[in-house]
Amino acid sequence: MQVFVNNRPHDTSAVNVAELVAELQLPAAGIAVAQGRSLITKAQWADTLLTEGCQLTIIKAARGG
Repeated sequence: MQVFVNNRPHDTSAVNVAELVAELQLPAAGIAVAQGRSLITKAQWADTLLTEGCQLTIIKAARGG
């Protein structure tokens, strides 16, 4: 299936957000995931199913000042 991550197409076999985060080798801590304009809490990742063409935004926290 193809989804869009940060406006870029990504082919995936993941069925939910948790699997996609793992597939992308992202850390479980320090990132935020949104679908459309709705933030998906980490507790909801496994329950949030991906669909063909869905739009996800993933933001990594950055340190600095």
